[in-house]
Amino acid sequence: MKADRNDIQAPRTSRRGVCAAALSFLLLTGLAAANLFLGSTAIPAADVVASLTGNAADGSLESIIVVQSRLPQMLTAILAGASLATAGLLMQTVFANPLADPSILGVGTGAGVGVALAMLLLGGSAAGMGLILDGFLLFALAAF
Repeated sequence: MKADRNDIQAPRTSRRGVCAAALSFLLLTGLAAANLFLGSTAIPAADVVASLTGNAADGSLESIIVVQSRLPQMLTAILAGASLATAGLLMQTVFANPLADPSILGVGTGAGVGVALAMLLLGGSAAGMGLILDGFLLFALAAF
């Protein structure tokens, strides 16, 4: 039986879902702004806006702090959070289990074993093919 255009209905969005999405967006925007405007170094709001729009003096301390520290930190936090949420959604979808998490596949345990082996076998550093891996970089690569 062939479906007519009238038989196909778009999924209905609930008012509660729309409100939750709007509230989440407002919360994200507010926290992102707080990250840019607040910090251990007090920077006036006008200087933060000037730094973001490119109207700040070249090489000013405020511009360096905002553009090279606070902005990348904010973007990294947003991307990491979105990536973790997507990974959780994919796990729950693949396993058809609303409680699924990375421990089902042993992701955390496998990363721990990789780091432990790197420490045990390589003593915390490795060299090869003209590349020296040491400390954090070695353990980060061993975790994956």
